[in-house]
Amino acid sequence: MQRDVELGLPQPDADTSPGNNINNHSKNDSRQPVLSESEETDTDSTLSKETETEDEDRGQHSSPSESEYDDEDNHNDGQSSASKKRRQGKSPKQLTKWTILKTIGFCFSSLTSLGIVFGDIGTSPLYTYASVLSEYDTFDREDVLAITCMITYTVVFIVCIKYMILVMSASRDGEGGIVTLASLVPPDPEQEHQKAKKLAAKRRRDLADEASKQQKPVHESGDHKKRLFKRKILRIDDEDRKEKRYAKLQPASEAQKWVKRFSVFISLIGCAFIMGDGVITPVISVISGIEGFVIKVPSLESAVIPFSLIVLGVLFLAQPFGTQKLGLVFGPIMLLYFLVIGAIGIYHIQQMPDVLEAWNPKYIGVCFQRQGLNSWTTLGFVVLAVTGAEATYADMGHFGREAIRLAWFAVVFPCCLLNYYGQAVVVIQNHDYADSPFFRAIPDPVYWPVFLLANLAVIIASQSLITALFSLVHHLSAYDYFPPLHVEHTSKHQGQVYVRAVNWIMMAVCFCLTLYFKHSAAIASAFGVAVTGCFACTTVVYMLFAMTRWHVPVLIVVPIGLVFLAVDLAFFTGNLIKFTDGGWVPLVLGVLMLSLMLAWTKGSSDLRKYHKLRKSQKSLDILQDWLRDPSMQRTSGVGMFIGAETKHKIPDVLLSYRRMVGASLPRTVVLVSIHQAHVPHRKTIRVTDLGDGIYEMNITRGFQSHRLHAPELLKKLEEANREIFEEHHFDPQTTTYYFQRYILAEKYKYRIWTSTRLMAYNFWARLVPSPASKALHLPLNGLVELTNTCPISQRKLPSWMLGFLLNK
Repeated sequence: MQRDVELGLPQPDADTSPGNNINNHSKNDSRQPVLSESEETDTDSTLSKETETEDEDRGQHSSPSESEYDDEDNHNDGQSSASKKRRQGKSPKQLTKWTILKTIGFCFSSLTSLGIVFGDIGTSPLYTYASVLSEYDTFDREDVLAITCMITYTVVFIVCIKYMILVMSASRDGEGGIVTLASLVPPDPEQEHQKAKKLAAKRRRDLADEASKQQKPVHESGDHKKRLFKRKILRIDDEDRKEKRYAKLQPASEAQKWVKRFSVFISLIGCAFIMGDGVITPVISVISGIEGFVIKVPSLESAVIPFSLIVLGVLFLAQPFGTQKLGLVFGPIMLLYFLVIGAIGIYHIQQMPDVLEAWNPKYIGVCFQRQGLNSWTTLGFVVLAVTGAEATYADMGHFGREAIRLAWFAVVFPCCLLNYYGQAVVVIQNHDYADSPFFRAIPDPVYWPVFLLANLAVIIASQSLITALFSLVHHLSAYDYFPPLHVEHTSKHQGQVYVRAVNWIMMAVCFCLTLYFKHSAAIASAFGVAVTGCFACTTVVYMLFAMTRWHVPVLIVVPIGLVFLAVDLAFFTGNLIKFTDGGWVPLVLGVLMLSLMLAWTKGSSDLRKYHKLRKSQKSLDILQDWLRDPSMQRTSGVGMFIGAETKHKIPDVLLSYRRMVGASLPRTVVLVSIHQAHVPHRKTIRVTDLGDGIYEMNITRGFQSHRLHAPELLKKLEEANREIFEEHHFDPQTTTYYFQRYILAEKYKYRIWTSTRLMAYNFWARLVPSPASKALHLPLNGLVELTNTCPISQRKLPSWMLGFLLNK
């Protein structure tokens, strides 16, 4: 008889000690008598119902690989249904109060997003105009209006229309980013599994209906014949509807799978571009802000680099505090910054209202007509005005789609455009101010306060790409496209994360780039290549998503998508001209990151195929066969075998242990399965007595829960559940903790790429933390790591290629 005991661990607010958080959910204390047969049955059924409820709850907040999505409503936020439930059963007064509080929270999220999401694109006015004008030997009023017009419509076309209206409409449980967008392209592995289950259930129901209809007697009277005729017609309609439902539930075709692979590959290229751009954004933002000292105090030019390194160091050291706490400080500062630069723009526009003629798109043609092929280089610098646009989509999970849209259209967009037009007035009036029109536009009485505010803004600007990279790495790890680095959730919102390894690597690379380029004008040449490459990748993936998931007609998607893709490629090629001047930096970084992601993705795929072929996770029933083996020996001590997501299965680590030591098991065996719930704080432990000293322990923890100390956990479990552990005692001195790592090896010798990617995969597989260490504090004394080497075989050559080679 198996006996289950569920232990609920309260939240660690009052006491974070793992040993004090264990309570028995039984009616009496832990020393109550053993339940009778009927009581055990009732308890088991209750626990099974609780398990089903917990599984349903986890399904609502599940990870990308576990979520179910409706074909029509997958792009909506997952919070809409929860909001409807909260509104039900409220009185009008309570509903009004709830609406007011929700509006306040919405506005607060928009304010906070100003400091996290729009820092990069909001500080583009500091260096965009100066970078564009640096390519002009001489210019006049028409050239300035043409540049202003190109900046205006670049912002409108790429940010307002493409990202804010189109791309941000696609999300998964409110999360954004190019990786999430690619995951929405069918087929979804979990969705395919659900389709198969629904298809089998529908077929069973249809067979049962047919069998029941055949058993009913048929009457031949006139009225009955009419009814039977109507039923026949309805039955034909039902068959048509069933065929349509079956068609929707059919497994994905090979063409759909190739579309999925292509979208994933393009999304990984876009992620590599974002990573290459993410290390340049903090450098150019900080250097361009501190260079404002040189305008008023030229003697401080040699101090720009040391001050930049200090500012960058402080910025990266502040990341562990989390985006929510940083946003509380950064949001009001950025709001003041946007209002000030907008006011400066209005101040100069009043002096020359004719500058508003730049709204006329004819000036774009004037630029290409007057500059010829040189205007292509101008495109490479104009795109600096929209750097950070991809961060608005990547950071959508932090604050929500509507909050980001409100902040953009109400504050960021109008204020930045006003400042660009004000800079145009300053440059037209005095051509000598082209070296730094942003700081030259600041009136002298308020120069130093605005200068300090702008430097605070450039510090905050670096935050948007840093936060986007944290979210990006978190999403890539969730989909097995990147090594699962240690992720810390900095707030109750699951999307707000901090990745320590990424933070320190970025800081080191930013220091190197600062010392290498030394000037914002030099690093501007390296800026833009990665950004525009990511724009093009997002356009391609979004086109595939719209056609396959939303089922938008091809005749609508392709023409519109090609227009956006043509614009993106025009900017991309314009930046490639700057390759030798520094454009190689983001490309080299992007290629390195892409190689790592492809190696890890392929390695994870090989590992899944290995598990599928070997069927490594076996049912717990095989334990009974092991115990009935006469040669089985039980050694003294406790063996804790730790796996991840192995509920009601034998962990691979136990199978590896059996292969190593043969017919031998510890006297007490604890099979630990660790699950992460998608709620902030949750610690639930379910212990099942499988008999003969073997126990199954299922640990469910929230993404912000503190790690449990394994020896103390076992001791407290024994004290709280004497009826289960009445014969076996846990001694920390005799307890051994087993966990496993997987290493890939070549079954045969293949190409250089295969050997290289396996080396990269195995290197990171040894560095990343194991799932056991994420949930449990394991003592070094008694810790055993088993390495399972998985041989892989390369895919055979296609039949057409093999036939071609044989014919030759």
